[in-house]
Amino acid sequence: VTVSGEQAEAARRKAEEAGVGDQVRILQRDYRETDGEFDAIASIGMFEHVGRKQLPVYFEGLRSMLAPGGHLLNHGIVSRDRGRISRRPAFVRTYVFPDGELRPIDEIIGAAEDAGLELRDVEALRMHYASTLRYWVSNLERNQEEARRTVGDRVYRIWRSYMAGSAVAFEREAIGVYQLLLSDPTRPWTYGRSGLLATDDGQQPPD
Repeated sequence: VTVSGEQAEAARRKAEEAGVGDQVRILQRDYRETDGEFDAIASIGMFEHVGRKQLPVYFEGLRSMLAPGGHLLNHGIVSRDRGRISRRPAFVRTYVFPDGELRPIDEIIGAAEDAGLELRDVEALRMHYASTLRYWVSNLERNQEEARRTVGDRVYRIWRSYMAGSAVAFEREAIGVYQLLLSDPTRPWTYGRSGLLATDDGQQPPD
């Protein structure tokens, strides 16, 4: 599910190239217009655009689409500097993510729990993302002639600056990126069970 027509088309093309085009559906729509019931949902790099006021709607909507015992993986960037939450860099706000709003991780977890989801695992990927951005910048610079022909010099410079600056922001702990694994164990017919294994060896404990 994506609101971007270009992303939807690219995803369909990749699915066809991988030979799974008949096994997946790529929908171009707002997440709030999506319905159905799913065993698992993954939200990748999206909730940064939701905003603090819409976090309850976001998590309640995702929870409503989880099948009994279903799981939600929520992956995204958060602010680690509370003093900068209300004063995001003008460059990013103007040229890259005009609708973006980074919130602290405890606020994200609180909104998820308020929606009835249970936090089962947290993984911090801050330094991984910093390294990834360094590779992206290196790849972009190595292919700068093609990039400039494709999108123009202005867009090339904007994204080179944004990714390089973001790498520094991750390294200096101004921002972070987390994966939250959440479940919905509260529905009556699940009797509090989330369906997630409780032991490292893959065995469910006895009843």
